[in-house]
Amino acid sequence: SIPAESHRLLAKAAIRRIAHKQLDKYSSIVPSEQLQAALKYHTLPPTLQTELWSKYGGSSPPNTWWDALERLREISGDDSSRLWRMVLEHPMTDYVPMQCQNCGHEVPDVASGLGVEDIDLGLSEVEPEIDDGVLELRGGWFRGRPRAAKILQLDCPKCHFRTRWYRSSHPQVILKPYRWGRLCGEQEDLRLALANYLGIKVRTCVPLDWDHIWSEFGTGSERSGTSTLSKEEWHVLDDNARNFAVRLDEGIGGWTGVFGIHPDPSYCQDLT
Repeated sequence: SIPAESHRLLAKAAIRRIAHKQLDKYSSIVPSEQLQAALKYHTLPPTLQTELWSKYGGSSPPNTWWDALERLREISGDDSSRLWRMVLEHPMTDYVPMQCQNCGHEVPDVASGLGVEDIDLGLSEVEPEIDDGVLELRGGWFRGRPRAAKILQLDCPKCHFRTRWYRSSHPQVILKPYRWGRLCGEQEDLRLALANYLGIKVRTCVPLDWDHIWSEFGTGSERSGTSTLSKEEWHVLDDNARNFAVRLDEGIGGWTGVFGIHPDPSYCQDLT
C-alpha cells in the first residue's frame, strides 16, 4: 500500500496544480484594448437590441456589447457593486448551453454514462477547418469529461442542421451573440477580463473534484495599509454559481473542498 505521507505529497501536488492553473488565467488576462475591440466587434441581433433597450433604457438600442456595457456604467454611476451585479445579470455574461445554431436545440451538459452518450445526441469531436475561423482553440471539460482542443460538431436531431462549436478563451469568440455556447469556463474567463477592465475585485472559486468554476466579488476596502478582506465581504452574485450544489446528483463530481484563488495571497481562502 502507498504510505500516508505519499498520499499527502500527491494531494499537495494536485492542489498546487489546480491553484496554479487558475493563477495562470490572472497572468494572461486579455489587455483592455483587446477586450474593448471584442465588445465592439459583433452586431447584436435586432431582437436582443430591442430587449436590452426596453430593460435598460437609453437614447437608442445598443448596437454592440460595448454600447450595452456603456449603458450599464451610466446607470450605476460610481456604485461598483451595482455595476458588477448588472454585468453578472446581463445577457453579455449569461451561461449559454451548447446548442444547434439554427433551431436552438440544446446539448445537455451532463456526464455521459448516465444513459446518453455523445453519439446518441449527434455529437462528435472533429479537427478544425479553415472556414471555422478558429481563435485560441482550447480543450476543456464538457459532459463530465475532459475534451481535446477540437471542434465539437452537432448534427441536430431536430432540424438536421450541422453546428460546429469550440471552446476558446478569446473574448471575441466568447461574446458571439448568435446561440454560441458559453459554458462556465468561458463565463469566468469573460468575467475576469471584464472585472479587470472595470477595476472590480474578484477571486476565482474552484471545487477540487467538481466540473465547475465561479467567482466572488469583493466589497471590502483596504485597512491599515493591507488589502485583506474579511470573509463576510466576499459575495456570490450569480445564482447558478451559488446553487451549484443542487447538481450533485448529475455524476459530474463531489464536493470535498472548495478554494478561493487570487494572485494576492490575502484574498485566498479555503471556502469548503
